[in-house]
Amino acid sequence: MENSYAHELMEAMDKVKKIHMFRLQDSPIQKGDYFMLMNIYMNEEGKGCGLSASQISSRQHISRPAVSQAVAALEKKGFVRRETDKDDRRKVWIRLTDEGHKAVKEVNSRFVQFVEEVTERLGEEDTRLLIRLFNRLFCILEEMGKEQMNKKGQRTQKEDTV
Repeated sequence: MENSYAHELMEAMDKVKKIHMFRLQDSPIQKGDYFMLMNIYMNEEGKGCGLSASQISSRQHISRPAVSQAVAALEKKGFVRRETDKDDRRKVWIRLTDEGHKAVKEVNSRFVQFVEEVTERLGEEDTRLLIRLFNRLFCILEEMGKEQMNKKGQRTQKEDTV
């Protein structure tokens, strides 16, 4: 028997994603660039430093050549710059420029305003329920990810013993 809830949930999640992407339409940042810039922004805010190409590749699950192309395009737009590590000249850090910080903050501000309007329309009770459900969903997804990693580890161990 087909799980109709699964299809309904997928459709609902897709609608939410499309609405969020629609909010980026009139922003200075394109959809694909936003996630890379946010990764760099969050690292700079938290750790005070940029990211290497391999860190971006790992975090976004994209190839190193794709990262290099994206960084080159973002450099052209004036959103990022490359900095050679002072202690190890082989390392290159990708950091946001002032223009990159400004663009990310603008998009984030718009998104916060959007979410505030959504929560006003939902009301307190439904907003709290939605938060609880999103947190529950995150826990389930995290649990499923760990289970998948364990299965991969078990398969690798079996292959090693054969």
